[in-house]
Amino acid sequence: FATIDTSGEVQLWSLAEGSPRPIRTFRGERQSMCWDLVFDPTGSQLAACQESGRIWIWGMDDPPGADPMRIVGGWARGVQLDFDASGRWGARGSGETGGGVWPIDRRRFGYVLRGHSGPVEQLAFAGDGSWLVSASVDGELRLWPLRASSSEPGRVLCRVDRPVAIHQQLAVAPDGRFGATPTGHGAVRITPLDGGPARELAGFTGRVFSVAVSPDGRLVAAGGGLPHPPVIRGWDLESGEVSALDPADGQLVFGLSFTHDRELLAVVWGASGSNLHRWDLVTRERELVLEGVARIAVSRAGQTLIAMHTKLTASMHDLPTGTTLDLDTHGNKVLAVALSADGRTVVTGDWDRIVRAGPAGG
Repeated sequence: FATIDTSGEVQLWSLAEGSPRPIRTFRGERQSMCWDLVFDPTGSQLAACQESGRIWIWGMDDPPGADPMRIVGGWARGVQLDFDASGRWGARGSGETGGGVWPIDRRRFGYVLRGHSGPVEQLAFAGDGSWLVSASVDGELRLWPLRASSSEPGRVLCRVDRPVAIHQQLAVAPDGRFGATPTGHGAVRITPLDGGPARELAGFTGRVFSVAVSPDGRLVAAGGGLPHPPVIRGWDLESGEVSALDPADGQLVFGLSFTHDRELLAVVWGASGSNLHRWDLVTRERELVLEGVARIAVSRAGQTLIAMHTKLTASMHDLPTGTTLDLDTHGNKVLAVALSADGRTVVTGDWDRIVRAGPAGG
């Protein structure tokens, strides 16, 4: 059962528990009388009908700290709220004459996680979808549990003194052990996601613009440049070995990613344009993979990638075979690309504010 008090705090209790402590707490609307508090017939949603006219709906499976879904109605006093048997429709009386009925299918609505004080630049999910990591221009790296069973809302993992506001500034180990982010002073910060102490990997004289973690979580790479000569550095977190790669005629290194065989992909911008290169970290040999590349997204297995080209087109590239497929179905105004973890589904966003999703085969 649920209770709400005069401060607007909603508490969820279990009759099966011997402890008198609430099992979950939700923040409701303050300074507004609650006229009705009701569960839907499925027990998956809890709704509060406020004197202000708003209806607040919490999902029992939402992560801790998530915003409730809000429905705005007219002023109400002493009215009742009810759900139909499916829980997908809600009805509420009106403070005037009549009432209102709303579709409340939560499968159509996302939930909002609040905490950052600045725009969020980068996001990364856990492999099993149990949490989300976010990096913001406010300098904070936050971890958000995404399961209702989590005991705490999102928490700050670390703060960076001078954050780098550029794409691809966050990389997370596939096994979820740590996140890697650039600092504002020429280093990479390794932050354990279990709350352990962070450490820094130094070696840059300029700013770090991109970081990557190998599929096995053992290697970390970072690329920098401007105003200093660009360099790519790699660290073996187990052996402590450090390697440096020279991008030659490049001026800026971004878009770092590892392949399935632990080679390193990097988009290097320079006098000859913006091109995608691949390095063998053992031999230090470099190979040109694609020309005219502005951005890439690599599958979790590190075998396929989608490239956004400087001509605003997109293509798929298979790394083991070296074959390339132009994605003509996604048009010629592409500004953003994404790839599913299994490499089978691609998504693009374009200049006309159109999002296209489809198979990686075109």
